[in-house]
Amino acid sequence: MTLEMQVAESGESAAASIEKDLRRAIIELELLPGSRLSEQDIATRLGVSRQPVREALIRLANSRLIEIRPHRGTVVARISAKEMTEALFVRQAVELAVVAKAAQSFDARQRKRIASLLIKQEEAAGRLDHAGFREHDEAFHFAVAQGAGVGITGSPLPI
Repeated sequence: MTLEMQVAESGESAAASIEKDLRRAIIELELLPGSRLSEQDIATRLGVSRQPVREALIRLANSRLIEIRPHRGTVVARISAKEMTEALFVRQAVELAVVAKAAQSFDARQRKRIASLLIKQEEAAGRLDHAGFREHDEAFHFAVAQGAGVGITGSPLPI
C-alpha cells in the first residue's frame, strides 16, 4: 500500500488527507477486500498520531468501504454482487434524470467541456491510466450535472 501525506500542499486536515489516500487505495485495489488495516501501522507509515488515522477510518466505515470490528480489527469491506446491482440501479436512475435535464439546457461552452473530458478519458484509457481515466470520468459526470443545473458541489477536477 502506498499512502502519501500531502496535507501541507493541499491545506486539508491530516484526517481528510489520510481518508482520501485510503479511499484511493481501496478503489484502485491497492488494498484488497478483506485486507487488514492497522491504525498504528498507518500512523507510523505516515508519521502522524493515531487520532487523524482513527478519524479517517471512521469516515471510511461510514462510507462502508471498511469495517471496524471491535476487538477483531479493521478490514477493507467486501462488496456483495447484490449491493453492486442495487447501487448500479440507483446510479443509472439518477444519471438518466440528470442527462435528460442537461439535454434541455446545455450551452455550447458546456458541450465543449464535456467533449474535452471525453477525449481526456479516451487518452487515459489508451495509456492504461486507470487513475487518470477515473478522475476524468468523475469530472465528466460532475460537468453533466453542473450543466443540468443540479446542485452537486465539490468538483473532482477544476472545470
